[in-house]
Amino acid sequence: MRGERRAALIGLVFEEKSPALSDKGCFDPAVVQRTLDVMLRLKILEEKADAAEGRLWTNEYNGC
Repeated sequence: MRGERRAALIGLVFEEKSPALSDKGCFDPAVVQRTLDVMLRLKILEEKADAAEGRLWTNEYNGC
């Protein structure tokens, strides 16, 4: 069951995160925040994380 639960959580996070990428690989801060919020609700994260660019992610290297 543990493996199945982990796979379900990864799938959920992927579903939330995939819209954050454009066809060029650009992240969207609002979608990143929603992903972090889901991870917090599921207790993957212990505290609220900052979704601002430059903290956990950046578009600096992908031309966005």
